[in-house]
Amino acid sequence: MPQLIEFLRKVYLFESLPNDELTWLSEVGRLREFSAGETVFFEGQPAGSLFLIRQGTIELKVRGSDDAQSVALLGPGSMLGEMGMVSASGRSATAIVRENSTVVEFSYSDIESRAASDLRFGMHLYRAMAGQLAKRISATTHSLAAVKELKLRNS
Repeated sequence: MPQLIEFLRKVYLFESLPNDELTWLSEVGRLREFSAGETVFFEGQPAGSLFLIRQGTIELKVRGSDDAQSVALLGPGSMLGEMGMVSASGRSATAIVRENSTVVEFSYSDIESRAASDLRFGMHLYRAMAGQLAKRISATTHSLAAVKELKLRNS
C-alpha cells in the first residue's frame, strides 16, 4: 500500500491531497491486470468507474465512419474513464490494452460518496478533472484544425 500511495501522490488528480485522502484512495482502489489486446471498456458501454494506469499502455479508439480511429495513447499516470463522472452518457471511447498493463480502478460511487462528505476533496478532484478534460478538448481542437487545413490545401 505505501507504494500505491506514493504513485497516487505523483498523479495530477491526486497530487495535492493530504496523506489521509491518499490512504483512503489506496484502500478503495482495486488493482487490475490486463494483457495486451484485452479491452478495458467499450464505447457506449455504461460507465461506473475510472481507471488510473500504473504500468503499461492503453489506446483509446472511437468509431469512425469506416472503422475505429485512435484518439489517444495513454501511459503510466494517465487517467481514463473520468468523463463518465461528469456526464451521464456512456463511455466515449473503447479502451484497448496495447502492452500488458496494471491499472487502479476507482468506482464512481466510492469517489462520489467521499466527495459529498468531504467538500475539499470533491472540489479538488472535480477541478483537476475539469483541467484535464480542458487540455484534451484543446488538443482535439488543434488536431481538428490541422485536419481541416490539410483538407483545404488538398482541395
